[in-house]
Amino acid sequence: MTAVLKSRPPAARQDIVSLLQYLCALSTESGRMRFKEKLKGMIPADRRYSDNHQWAQSGSDGVITVGITHHAQDLLGDLLFVEPPASGRKLKMGEQCGVVESVKSASDIYAPVSGEVTAVNVDFDTAPEKINQDAYGAWIFKLKPANESEWASLLDAEAYQKLIEAQVA
Repeated sequence: MTAVLKSRPPAARQDIVSLLQYLCALSTESGRMRFKEKLKGMIPADRRYSDNHQWAQSGSDGVITVGITHHAQDLLGDLLFVEPPASGRKLKMGEQCGVVESVKSASDIYAPVSGEVTAVNVDFDTAPEKINQDAYGAWIFKLKPANESEWASLLDAEAYQKLIEAQVA
């Protein structure tokens, strides 16, 4: 491990060391408690969440803005590519509709509710790392919902926090 660290630039070494310290801390009960405390207040209450770590925010016009959560981007690491659904595409709740790829892995994007895609964020064509920089400010696509009642099935911030805590435990 030391040889791997020495072969990296200083900033990358610090990132690796920080990640290892974080993972070691989570392996203890007190570390998990600190993680839970850190989560409080980090999950915006003005949106809903899916169990696959996406956020959805309903605008005053009824259009829903969709992105991935801070927790999701943290698990994925540095994002390299974002493939949103095509504008105009009709989606069903839970349908796979896009992909985010990182240095670690790829993860599917799912429709949080049924509806038609009205816009996609083209910023990610050249700067997918914007999600890493501000996951709750970097939306991936917007959709006009087809079934308003599906919104209620998404998690609120408190329920989403409990989901993350259960997955970390």
